[in-house]
This record gives sequence, structure tokens and C-alpha cells, in this order.
Amino acid sequence: SKLLLPFKPSNQLMQLLADKHGDLRPSLIKLDSPSLGTIDDTMMETSSDEYTVTPPESFISDSWTELNGADVDASLHGSSPRLEDLVDRCTNIIERHILNVMEWREEKIGHLLNFSPNTPSAPHSARHTGVQTRSVGTGHNGSNASFKGPSSHDSFVRIPPKAREELLHYTSAIASMYKTVLYHNFEHASHVLASTDMLLVMLNTKNRKSSQNHPNRRCSTNTSVSELTSDFSILSGSSADGGDLSYGLTACPLTHLALVIAALVHDVEHQGVGNKQLVDENDPLAIKFKGKSVAENNSLSVALEMLEDPKYSNLYQSLFGPSDNLNKDARTELEHDERFFRRIFYDIILATDINSQERLQRNKEKWKMAFECDEDLEIDRSSCTTCEKPNEPMSTNGHGTKQMQLSPNTNTEDEGNSSHSSGSTDSQFFLACSLAQDECFSRINYLRTSAILEQLIQTADVAHLMQSWHIFMKWNVKLYNELWAAKLVGRGPDVSANWFEGQKDFFDFYIIPLAKRLEHCGIFKSLGSLFVKNCNENRRRWILEGEQRCHDMHAAIVQRLGDGN
Repeated sequence: SKLLLPFKPSNQLMQLLADKHGDLRPSLIKLDSPSLGTIDDTMMETSSDEYTVTPPESFISDSWTELNGADVDASLHGSSPRLEDLVDRCTNIIERHILNVMEWREEKIGHLLNFSPNTPSAPHSARHTGVQTRSVGTGHNGSNASFKGPSSHDSFVRIPPKAREELLHYTSAIASMYKTVLYHNFEHASHVLASTDMLLVMLNTKNRKSSQNHPNRRCSTNTSVSELTSDFSILSGSSADGGDLSYGLTACPLTHLALVIAALVHDVEHQGVGNKQLVDENDPLAIKFKGKSVAENNSLSVALEMLEDPKYSNLYQSLFGPSDNLNKDARTELEHDERFFRRIFYDIILATDINSQERLQRNKEKWKMAFECDEDLEIDRSSCTTCEKPNEPMSTNGHGTKQMQLSPNTNTEDEGNSSHSSGSTDSQFFLACSLAQDECFSRINYLRTSAILEQLIQTADVAHLMQSWHIFMKWNVKLYNELWAAKLVGRGPDVSANWFEGQKDFFDFYIIPLAKRLEHCGIFKSLGSLFVKNCNENRRRWILEGEQRCHDMHAAIVQRLGDGN
């Protein structure tokens, strides 16, 4: 038997596991996540039902704390995996979430799809959704393993070979569009993606029973999209079966998929400077997006434009369902699902713009209303002027399927007036459902779900500050180096004098409050305290060692790039 991990284990993690759990070799512990490596890069080919067990909480905690720890070398400089390995990691994670969506879609609307009487006989799941049945999945480096994720069922499916090839090509193309800057590069995207996936593992581990047993479980067979998304309405407390304190998120594979793809693309084409610098330089992107979340809107535009390219038609079908042989009901369901995905995808990426004071204030207000108000909130949908009209025709994309136009807004001065905005400075405005044509949204607690999704992607984006010290320091050095490189070419200030105090303030005023919100909302249950614990430990060590670390990292980057004189 082998110990399966969602990442290649570091020596520190293996020693830590051995100290806490003893000899793990006789047993198999498997997370609900695609494996990105094992102790010997091979996996046991066996039934997942026989070996799938819930990992101990301490194992989950250690897995988050040491995520990608093997990528950190002793010097903390130049410690980056090969690009090909990063692409493989990201592709495997996304594939796993696509599989969950395909299984969910098959169970949800398979009975609605029309086929010609001459359609060749095929396995049930292959006939309905264009996928192929499988007995085992694909692990890292081509090894075999079976996995059950948050929305998996008894039967397995596999992405068709052409779609899998297109997914790998899409991931590689996105990777190539990340610039060779020192922090906001593809390795950062890979770490954010792995952290997002690990957060979903933690969410599912702590809410598995309740999400499977709750009567509003999103994956109920033969349920309409209106009924399915009502799962987000949710529970502020425990129910007889333990309650679903994840606000429906454990049972929503489409949301998981939006999260992981957003993590992949969220900083594509980042120039290594902030949005303010782009605006100050009158950069063409700043002009195009009217100075609003410039880098984030550009990432959205690039990612969606690429995904809608006809050369990714098979991948597109795996994401959003087939375009042929559909009756009216099936087409309506698939269009609603794609609209839902795009809505979540858009909001998630914009939430990563943490330097926008307007957006930060809006998100804080949303969180306060969602989790700190004593009385129930009523959604005033009468003030929602941004929703698309019911039955509004959808445009046709390059795949011959219809889509809602949810591309980044470029036509309004006020970001809050965008039809794609998650809210505005008017608190009542963002309480209105952004998808008024779907009556399901009138029955959900969209406010809480939206607030949690923002916290998840923001946490993943700065996950290194909530993980182990050596992971935190690796990315701290990389960020400092990037800012110094920008300073040398006149694209940013000299941060060297204030880096120590600045990092301490970042812990106090952003990171620790973010970690406390994750704990407060209750979605991770007893695991929620882990984020605050790790933050406090890293802050403690920064206070003790930070000034010397700042001196060392500055000396190293000056030796490498010069001091500009």
C-alpha cells in the first residue's frame, strides 16, 4: 500500500507525518483530490470503494500547511519546478473537477437529452454526455488511481481523449502567457490552484456527511437547475443530520470547477506591477478597462477568449455539455449552467483585486451583512437593474453553442454599474440577485455563498502566508524580488526600507482578519482554526527573524539584479 497525497511530499512533511501518525506504509490514505504524486510516483490500481477512507484531521492540516513544500529549496532562491511539471499538476487537478461536473450533469439532465434512433449503442454516460466510462482515473505522471470527489457517484467517467488533449493544450497555452516576472508567474498560479483545490478537499472532508444526506443536496437525480441551485439557500445552524454548514458548496461541482479554472488564469499576462502603476502609466489595458481592476479584467478577457476558440470545442463540450441532439429543456438547463459558471468565474477573479479599496470595502460590507447581522436578510430584487431579461437570446460562440455575454465590462465608468459586477457601494444593490431570470436565485442565500467564494479565492491567492514558514518565506522573497525588479526599471517604488513593517501590517490588517473570517463562517468546522494558527506562527517568526531576513533577501537581489546606481 502507498500513501497518496494531492502533491509531491516534502521531506519535512514525511517526517512530520511519521512523528504524528507512525508508520503509514501498511495503510492507504487518500484525499478526495487528484494526486499529484506519491512517495514513489506510482499508485495502486484497485477499487476506490475498497480503499477510500476519511483521512485524519491532522493529516489534512499537515497537507495544507506543507502544500508544495517539496518545491522549496534550502536557499529559497530559484526554487521552481519545471514548467512541464507545473502544467501537469494543474491539468490533473482541473481534469478531476471536470469529471465531477460531467458525472453531475449526466445524473442531472441525462434523461432530457435527445438522440437519433440510429445512434450507435454506447455506455449510458457516453451516450448522454459524450464521455467515456472508466474504472480508474488518471494520476500524476500517467499512473492509475481511483478517486471520489465532492460530487462523485458510483459510476466513473473519463474526459474523451480529444478533450483531455485540448485541456492540456489550454493549460500549456495559459502557462505560456504568464510573463517571466519573479512572483506573478505561472508557478504562483499553480500554487494558487493547488491551494484552491486543497481548500475544497478540506471543505468536503468536514461537510461530507451533511452534504450527502441533506434534502437539498445539489446532485439529486432528475432535478431542474432551479431546484439544484436552491441548495445555496442555506443553513445558519445545525440540523438533525449535522446540517450543511458549507452553504451548499460541497455539493456544487460547477462552482468547484469555476474556482479552480479561475485560480489557473487569475494572473495571466500580469506585468509584475500593480494596477495603480498601469493606470499611472496610461497603459493600454488601463485605458481599455477604464482603470478598474485592470489586470483582473484582462485575465478574464484572455482566459474566456481562449476558451471560446473553436480549437477547444471538445474541452468546451466537456465543461458545458453537448451542443447537438438537445431538446428545449436540455438546452435550457445547459445554458443556465453555463451562465451560472460564468457568473461565479467572473466574480471570483475580480475578488483577487485586493488593492482596490472600493472593492475591499464592498466585500467587507457584504461579509458583515452576511455573517454579522442578527436578523435574516431579505433580498430586494426590485432594485436589481443589472439582470438580463428572462428568455433573452444568447449569442452563438465559435462552438455552435449559445452563451451569455459575461465578458469583462469596458463600457461604464463605474465598476458597480456593470452588469457583471458582484455588487456596488449601495448595500441593497448587491443583495439583488444578479441572475433574475433564474427563479432559483430568489430562493438562495446568494449573499453568504458569494461572500464565502470571495474569501476562498482570496485565501488561495495568499495561501503561503497561512502555510508553513518556509513556504511563506519562499513567496515573500519572490514578491520582494519582483517589486525590486520593477523599481529598477522605474515601474514602482523602493520598498526596501519598509518591507519588515509592511509585512507585519499585512498580517495584522489583511491576512489574520481573512483567516478569522474563514474560521468564523464555520464552513471548515474544526479545521477553521488552522488558518489563524498558521498566520500567527508566521507573524511570530517574522517579528523575531524578519529584519535579518529582509537584510539577506535585499543583499541577494542586489547582487543578482543590481541596485540601480
